[in-house]
Amino acid sequence: MIAFIIFLITSLLIILSFFFYPKIKISKYEFSSYWIIAIIGAILSLIFKQITFNQVFSSLVNESSMNPTKLIVIFICMAVLSLYLDEIGFFKYLANIVIKKFNRSKWQLFYGLYSIVAILTVFTSNDVIILTLTFFIIYFSKNAKINPIPFLFAEFIAANTLSILLIIGNPTNMYLSSINNISFISYFKVMILPTIATLISSLTVLSIMFRKELNTKIEHIETSELKVERYSLILGLVTLFGALIFLTISNYLKIEMWVITLFFLIVLSILSNLNINSRIGFNKSIKRAPWNFIPFLISMFIIIISLDNNGITSIFSKMLGTKNPIFIYGFSSALMGNLMNNIPMSIFFGSVISNTSILIQKQAIYASIIGSNLSALFTPLGSLAGLMWLETLKKEEINLKFKEFIIRGSIVALVTLFFALVTLNIVL
Repeated sequence: MIAFIIFLITSLLIILSFFFYPKIKISKYEFSSYWIIAIIGAILSLIFKQITFNQVFSSLVNESSMNPTKLIVIFICMAVLSLYLDEIGFFKYLANIVIKKFNRSKWQLFYGLYSIVAILTVFTSNDVIILTLTFFIIYFSKNAKINPIPFLFAEFIAANTLSILLIIGNPTNMYLSSINNISFISYFKVMILPTIATLISSLTVLSIMFRKELNTKIEHIETSELKVERYSLILGLVTLFGALIFLTISNYLKIEMWVITLFFLIVLSILSNLNINSRIGFNKSIKRAPWNFIPFLISMFIIIISLDNNGITSIFSKMLGTKNPIFIYGFSSALMGNLMNNIPMSIFFGSVISNTSILIQKQAIYASIIGSNLSALFTPLGSLAGLMWLETLKKEEINLKFKEFIIRGSIVALVTLFFALVTLNIVL
């Protein structure tokens, strides 16, 4: 019971921290409070002997693919490879091309931005795209004196639906798929049709939802000439797509995914030193990497192991049962993602699935992955990127009320989640 109380309070405080005390200032330094809260929760689990130091150590160094250390390496390396492309101006360059091409019609601009965010999300990361292109959308909306809300929703929803497609699209994908040792290509084969279902359904709902706003004309959008230095661009694209290609065939090469991503990060690090712009871009991307994710994931992993030790995950597994696992796990994971954020939820559901019947584990894993991605559409509480996205809008004085997000987001989420799970049910 103590383990469950620690878990519940920690998850609640993490969510509340984004609204009331997102930063903790110590002397001249500022720290994000969410990962500090997670560390305190993990320490309390150790103090109250809900887990031992030996268990923590063995879980961090074991050979299984569910080893959180390996998942951290994959996530950080892919984040740096993506951030490098942002630092050299590649994402803004592509977005600028879309705006230049479709700046006479809001409908064309809406679909153009949705498409570019969707494509970039598939090959990079939803968190990176949300946190980099949001400022760009706000900038051109203010410049053209148009309502940014339809375009911001398009960006946010595209990033959180297309992230389902690849195993590297979201940390939750990597963690949950590792439970059943699902390979990169096996994951893709199963998720391609549910992803298409989410794409079509979400875009349809958004088009209906914002049709009145999108039917109005654009007065004028000023665009600037953006250029990307050739060597830096080639280096960034080669290392990112090289990593993606080798991740795709990693199962056949018998090479673990964390080794591949680390290798290409090292290649980028070495070759970026041959060009000053590349070196500056690489150094900045290293500084921007989500290092806070490391103590956060490890701490939440410790807390979840303590729940497992006390039989909490086993009890929850029995409550969910074994009937209709795709819909039960899909909807429950999306709901729980908004109660505790999608990353802690994924760690929790990982243990829950491990305690359920082996006959439904595969279905439960894929359904929970879909739920973990789409949970962010119900409320910004569903993902760390969603909370940071909402914070960015407040700073930029974009008037998006929490209530409005919940109403609009939930409509899209329910329709999208339903069609994604129906499609997954057909696939499996």
